[in-house]
Amino acid sequence: MATWTYNQGGETYDDAGALWDGLDPNGVVTVLVGTPSSASAISRVKLDTIVATDNATSGSGILQFTIQQALSALTTVKDQAMVRIVDHVLHTETHRAFIRSRKPITGIEPQVEIVADDIGVLLHDTYIPLEARPAETMQARIIALWFFYRPNFLDNATTHIASIGSTLAAQTFAGVTLYQAIEATVMQASSTAKFHVDSLGKLHVYTSESNSAPYDVIVGTPGSDLAPEDFSVEYETMSYYNRVYVQGATPEASGFFQDDAAIAATGLIRETALQASDCTALTMSEAVADSFFAAQATAVLRGRFVTRSPKDGWQSGQNVTVTEPDIPLSGVTFQIQSVTTRYQPSGTGAGFVREYEVEFGGRSNASPGDQAAATASGQLVYGNLGAEGRVFVTSDGVTVTDGT
Repeated sequence: MATWTYNQGGETYDDAGALWDGLDPNGVVTVLVGTPSSASAISRVKLDTIVATDNATSGSGILQFTIQQALSALTTVKDQAMVRIVDHVLHTETHRAFIRSRKPITGIEPQVEIVADDIGVLLHDTYIPLEARPAETMQARIIALWFFYRPNFLDNATTHIASIGSTLAAQTFAGVTLYQAIEATVMQASSTAKFHVDSLGKLHVYTSESNSAPYDVIVGTPGSDLAPEDFSVEYETMSYYNRVYVQGATPEASGFFQDDAAIAATGLIRETALQASDCTALTMSEAVADSFFAAQATAVLRGRFVTRSPKDGWQSGQNVTVTEPDIPLSGVTFQIQSVTTRYQPSGTGAGFVREYEVEFGGRSNASPGDQAAATASGQLVYGNLGAEGRVFVTSDGVTVTDGT
């Protein structure tokens, strides 16, 4: 039976597409895609059911596939087990996820449908009870948060955390997720800073990152670059706001802010409110507003296209250059927000074709407003936790005394 030694961990797997079931001591499920020419065994994973969506820059993605075996025989396919997709032909690991659901299908040919959450979901599922950070650089603050609170399945590397801005004011994070703490730190450093966790669990923080897509996208006559299928774009103003009230840690740190240029363009004012419990000064709340307007106060162009192997190598977070004379777009660079990978039979023997649905442009990361709205109730705004008799105030204005 043909084997291939996976070069990151030195593990040896059996035929491409087969589950490494019951032999990994850490309970990791590995799905190999692509069959060595000398392999003869039949895959236990249905190739054309694998759908891997990498939404690293705009939220966590989803991985789905079907196993052609009874659930009772899959001893390591358990709730929350980690799944890795390894491309045997490209010799690379492409996705990591955690099993969310297992749906057994009984009958003559028993099967199990698997749905798993992309590894980036761990940022949203890790909570910080109370962390007071002194004045320090953005890079030092995020590295500290990563060191203290990073889940063990995420990569501990910090080489992709850029140095942005100067020294930040002190911040206190209480009852927030690791995602929200990083987001709040990034907003203080620069209105153009971004972050994401890639499909293998590495944290990236940047204003611009040297991470080019494998091909430029040129509609019409691409030459050696990519002529996309199903290319489309749209300009949208969903979640558009040009005036915002930022509720900081105290009334003195709170206030209204507006984007004068955006208001002058149409005369229309659209308002919303943000909770910013870490902001202890009005200048900090202003930085939150600036980051919010950078994402929300203009129309955003988003687009999509489809391509197939051998035009491989597409990942969320890459920068793709797009040319479409009829729009017009001429060599405009966008960040890729989402890549959905599917595997289809090639029609020639045991081969297959990778199909990529790529979404670019739009708004990266969840908007500050969306994040705040989801966690505002009961969030600590200022005060202390610990000894009885200490008083603190929640973000919805409720005064609470410890021990009562």
